[in-house]
Formats: sequence, C-alpha cells, structure tokens
Amino acid sequence: MYCKYEMKGQTDYRGNVALIVETSEGNDVAYSTVDALDADMVELVEAEVALVKRRTELPWLSVQEEYRKRLDALADEIRDSYKYPGQKTIEMEYGQVDLTLRQWKEAGSDPTTVPDEIQVWQDVTGQTLAWVVNDIEQSIGLQRQMIADIRRLRLMGKKTINEVSSDQIQTVYDQYATQLEAIRAVPDF
Repeated sequence: MYCKYEMKGQTDYRGNVALIVETSEGNDVAYSTVDALDADMVELVEAEVALVKRRTELPWLSVQEEYRKRLDALADEIRDSYKYPGQKTIEMEYGQVDLTLRQWKEAGSDPTTVPDEIQVWQDVTGQTLAWVVNDIEQSIGLQRQMIADIRRLRLMGKKTINEVSSDQIQTVYDQYATQLEAIRAVPDF
C-alpha cells in the first residue's frame, strides 16, 4: 500500500521509497509502498498517490504492482531458460514444420508427398514416417504445453495477488514462483 512516514534518520528506508520531501520543520517525510503499515505510517489517499507519481521520474509501484511485475519477469526468465543460441531460428522452424505438418495431414498424409520439413527429420533419424510425425507432434505439443502452463500460472498468480491483503502477497508470490520454478526444472524437450 502507498504510505508516508517521517524518517528517523537518513537511512530509514522502508518499503519502496519513491520520494522524500523535507518539511518546513526540517524533517524528511518518505513516500513509500509497503506490505504492511508500521505504527508511524499513514496510508495515502488517491490524490496524494497521484501527486507523488507526478513528482517522481521512475514508476512508483504499489506492492501488488511490484509482485505482479515480479511474476511477469520470472515467467519471462523461465521461458528464456529454454532458449540457447539459435533458438529464435529453431522456433521459426518449428512454427513452419507445425504448419506444414498440419497442411499435409489435412491433405490426407500421402506418404508419396511427404513435405521436405518432415522428410529431412526422417532422413536424419532413420525412423519410420509414423515415428517422425509422432516425434514432431510431441515436441511441438511439449513446447505449447510449457508456454500454456507458464501463462496460466502467471495470470492466476497476478489475479490472486490482486485479491489478497498486502500481508499475504509475499506468500502468494512464493507459491506461484515455486510452481513456475518447477517448470524450469523439467528437462529440455
């Protein structure tokens, strides 16, 4: 939540301090976002939040916004953990192979007209056409499922963060982060 408090020294930074203002009495007032209010903190009204946001150069995030951004960043990091040099090209290849495979199957899967994208995998592996088609479909399916799982967890985590009290946000974040990390632990497909 957004709050303000009188600082008890130059190092009294609690939460995400966005702005420090010196009062006419010479005291410093910190405007911050915190998980829970300390006894000497006052929660800001909407007009005060808007004023602080206008006076700061960097975005000033609420605790909920901060943890939602953390979930987005973690999801990106986990998706990226499956990438390696050349991955962008491979993703394009899989997209093309997926499209070609679907078109070939829709046209009747004639074994005399196997598209090059599929035939090359058969030539490389030496496996049967049925095995090659199954292998391609399985690889594409695993990629899609991983992306769908990450998306589901990221969106459900963000929704839950919006619904809980600020003192529960860290626990909710940790629960969803643990589930996302479990996806990272799955061996590459």
